[in-house]
Amino acid sequence: SGEDLHRRHYRQSSIVKMPIRETVVAAFLQQILREDPNVEIIDPFCGSGTVLIEAALIASNTAPGLSRYRMLKNNSYAFQKWSSFNEERFQDVIQSAKKAIITKNPVSIKYKGYDRDQGIVKVAQKCAEIARVEDRINFSHSALMSSKFDFQNQGLIFTNPPWGLRSDSRKLRRLYAAFGDTLRQNASGSKVAVIAPGNQRQKDNVLWASGLSWEKAGSTSSGGQPLILWKSQVP
Repeated sequence: SGEDLHRRHYRQSSIVKMPIRETVVAAFLQQILREDPNVEIIDPFCGSGTVLIEAALIASNTAPGLSRYRMLKNNSYAFQKWSSFNEERFQDVIQSAKKAIITKNPVSIKYKGYDRDQGIVKVAQKCAEIARVEDRINFSHSALMSSKFDFQNQGLIFTNPPWGLRSDSRKLRRLYAAFGDTLRQNASGSKVAVIAPGNQRQKDNVLWASGLSWEKAGSTSSGGQPLILWKSQVP
C-alpha cells in the first residue's frame, strides 16, 4: 500500500495535532449506526471533524480512499509503481467508486459539530471540503454549555472528547460533569457514544463524572493506545 491505509488525506498533518485514526472512528461509527443508519449526529467536541466527516462518508457511500487518490494521484499506493500495474483497470475502479457516491443533497443537515476553539472549527470545515462532504455537515464555534442539541428527532451524540492523558484530571472531571449536565438538560432521550482510553480503571475514568450509566460497545487500539467505545442513553 505504501503509506499507511488509515490515512484518508482529507486531514492535513501540519494543522491537525494528535488525531485519532480515521479507520478507528469509522469502525466505531459502523457499530453504532447498525441500529439506525440515518440518525442525526452531533459532536460537541468536534476538533478537526473526523467523527462527522467519517459519518458523512458512510452516509454518502463514499469509498474511504478517494480523498487519498485526489490528493496524491499517482503516488496514492505503492502498487502503482509495479511493472505489472494496470492503469486502465485501476481507473475503472476509481470511476466505479465515484459513481457509487450518493450525490443527492440531504434535505437537512444531519451532522453538526461544535468546538470552543474557533481555529480548529475552520480546520474542520477545510477537512470537510477536501473530503467533499461540506454540504452535509455544519461546524460551529461554541463552548459545550452553549452547544445546541436541536435534533429533529431523538439523535446521537457521538464524540471523541479530551482524554486526560496529558491534562489536569480535576479540570477534566469538571468538564465531564458539565457534559453530563448539559445532555440531561438539552438532549433527554438521546443516545450517546464516547471514545475513551481502554487502559484506565473505572474509578480513574473521568467519563463516570458525567453521571451517566455507560456500557461497553466496542474496543480496539490506535497507535498502541487501547480504546473503548462506550454508549449510554440520556435519561
